[in-house]
Amino acid sequence: ALDGPLQLYIRCVVLSAGVFFGMSGFAVVAKWVLVGRWKAEAFPIWGLRYYRFWVVKTLLRTAPVVLFRGSPLYSLYLQLLGTRIGKNVVIESRAVPVCTDLISIGDRTILRKESL
Repeated sequence: ALDGPLQLYIRCVVLSAGVFFGMSGFAVVAKWVLVGRWKAEAFPIWGLRYYRFWVVKTLLRTAPVVLFRGSPLYSLYLQLLGTRIGKNVVIESRAVPVCTDLISIGDRTILRKESL
C-alpha cells in the first residue's frame, strides 16, 4: 500500500530518473562495446559490421536524452559517445549523430535545429 502522495511522487521521480539514465547509459555502453571508436570505412550492408552500426544507431536515437537537445546534458551525452565539443556549444539539431567519433565542434558554436 502507498503511504501517501509524497511517497508516490518520490517513487515516480526515482523510477523516471532510473529509466532516463539507464537507457541513455546503456546506449553509451553499447556503442563502446559494439563499435569502439568509429573510423571512416566502407562495409557491406548485409554484414555483421552493418548490423552493429544499425543496433547502435537505433539505441542512440531512442535514448531519452535526445529530448534534451540544446541543453548541456545533450552535449555531455555526445561527448561520452566520443564527439569533440568545444566550450559554450549549443546543439539543437534534430538529427542525432551516429558516428560521433568523426565529429568535432569548435568553441562558441550553435548548431540550429535545421542543421545536419
